[in-house]
Amino acid sequence: MPPVKGGFPDGIEGSALNPPGARGSVAPSGGLLCKGHPIVATGVGQLVEVVWQLQGVCGKRQVPDARVGLTHDGGGFGPGNEPGAMSITIVKS
Repeated sequence: MPPVKGGFPDGIEGSALNPPGARGSVAPSGGLLCKGHPIVATGVGQLVEVVWQLQGVCGKRQVPDARVGLTHDGGGFGPGNEPGAMSITIVKS
């Protein structure tokens, strides 16, 4: 997610995928760039962020009226260095 102005996480609202007032939001925590992409922990971090958003406890990065969250994670090595395993999780409050 390339920032348009500012940086992560303070510039999230001004990013290309999160324009101010947008109906949806992508990676309000700053995504993998903010987490340093630790192996295995990235998928857990995505799911924890979604649950926190649905609980309404994210403070400055809270997505207003969040009701549904989706995580998409891939890991391992498959053919051609593609992810060997994929996970899509949808959580609804």
